[in-house]
Amino acid sequence: MSKLQLNRLGIEAWHELESELGGDLPVRWGGSVEWYGEPAAAAEFRADIRRHQSWGYATHLIDQGTLTSLEPHVTPGAVTVAAHAQLEGHVDPVLATQLLLERARVAGARVLHPAEVTGLDEARGRLRAVRTSAGPVEADVLVIACGTDTPRVAAMAGIRVPLQHSPGILVHTAPMPSLLERVVLAPTGHMKQKPDGRILVGQSFGGTPGTDTSPELARQALERAADALPQLRTARVDRVTLGWRPLPIDGFPIAGFAPGRPDVYVTVMHSGVTLSPAIALFAAVEILDRVDAEPLAPYRPARFQA
Repeated sequence: MSKLQLNRLGIEAWHELESELGGDLPVRWGGSVEWYGEPAAAAEFRADIRRHQSWGYATHLIDQGTLTSLEPHVTPGAVTVAAHAQLEGHVDPVLATQLLLERARVAGARVLHPAEVTGLDEARGRLRAVRTSAGPVEADVLVIACGTDTPRVAAMAGIRVPLQHSPGILVHTAPMPSLLERVVLAPTGHMKQKPDGRILVGQSFGGTPGTDTSPELARQALERAADALPQLRTARVDRVTLGWRPLPIDGFPIAGFAPGRPDVYVTVMHSGVTLSPAIALFAAVEILDRVDAEPLAPYRPARFQA
C-alpha cells in the first residue's frame, strides 16, 4: 500500500475514533487551503495537484474568490493557483493524548508517568519485563512508540531504527478570536487555530532548517505570516516550541515486529498524528491475533536490519 493510501486510512480512522469517543475528540475538519503567486512555485504546485488527483486524492483547484470565501479573514495577495484538499483536518495532539490516556485508565490500563525505559529483562531470548525508572513492568510484548527516542529503546532489543535529523519550530500565539476554519498553507507561513483560540504558525508544517526559538524569530515568523492573516501583526507570542520529528531515514513509516523478535513491535513515522489511529488498529490485530496487516507490508523494520 502506498503512503498516500495509508494516509487516507489514517484520516478515516480519525473519523471512526471521533465517533467512538462521542464527539469529545478535539479534531476540526474542513480540509486545507494552499496557494502560490510566484509563477515557478505555482507551476510546481499545479503539477502536484494533478498528481494527487490521479491517485484519487480529494483535492481540487479553486479560484481566489472561493479561497477567500473558505477563509474570509485571509488576505492571499496575488494568487496564480490555489487548491482545497477537502478531506483533511487537524487535531490538538496534546489534548487528544490526554483524552485517550484518561479513557485508557477508565478501561483499566495502568499509566506510569514519568517512567523512562532503562533496559529489558530477557530469558532464553524472550522478553520478560521492561525495566523503567518507576520499576519493572512485566510484559510479553514491548510496543516501541516513543518518537525520536525509538532508536535508543529499540537498540536495547538489538534492533536498528535509523531516523533523520528533523527539527520543527512552531510559534504559538495567545488565544485570539476565531479567525481560521481550516489549515492554511500560505506562501509566507503555515498556520492553524486550536480549539482554545491559539494560532500555530510555522515556516512550514514540515521540517525547518534551524533550531532558533528566540523572540526575534517568533516575531519575524508572525510578520511573514501576517501577509496572509493581518491580525497576526498584533498577536502576542505565548511560546515557541522546538520539536524533533520522528522521521525514518528513508521517509517512510516503520511498523511491525522486528526480525527474530516476535515480542518487540516498532512503530515510528511522520506524520504520526495523521497515521496513529490506523496504525494502532493494525498493530492491535498483529499483536493480539498474530495476523499480518497487508497495508503495513512495505513498512517493516526488517528493511534496516541487513
